[in-house]
Amino acid sequence: MGASVSAFFSAVLVGALSDRIGRKKTFLLIGALAAVLLPLCYLNLAATKDTTQITVYALAIAFIGNAGYAPVLIFLNERFPTALRASGTGLSWNIGFALGGMMPTFVSLVSGSPAEIPISLAYFAVGVFVIYLIGAIVIPETKGNFR
Repeated sequence: MGASVSAFFSAVLVGALSDRIGRKKTFLLIGALAAVLLPLCYLNLAATKDTTQITVYALAIAFIGNAGYAPVLIFLNERFPTALRASGTGLSWNIGFALGGMMPTFVSLVSGSPAEIPISLAYFAVGVFVIYLIGAIVIPETKGNFR
């Protein structure tokens, strides 16, 4: 339940940030922070036995992970012209979730043992957010560009 609340606040705060500074700047900021912080949270979570620390890392992972896609839906709506908006947004959104949903499979396949899962997860998180940052660099700013 706490992770869901953390994800909710992430979506609201990062969405508001994207309204204030723009989608592109938000993607760049969140991508850079997530590429560093998310792997650290995974590794530290695996290393701790303290319940309070486990809770803090789980909440942080939920917050950071959801921050990455908080402004994506409005970005996609602004990216596609009205005639294609529903199809373009829906297809893009779901392809992204399908690819992201395969990450646990790849992490499990690459990890030689359960003890290696946190480091594999950290590497994959960095890889995903590097791709995210490349996308953020090449996209145009869409804030307020409804066509």
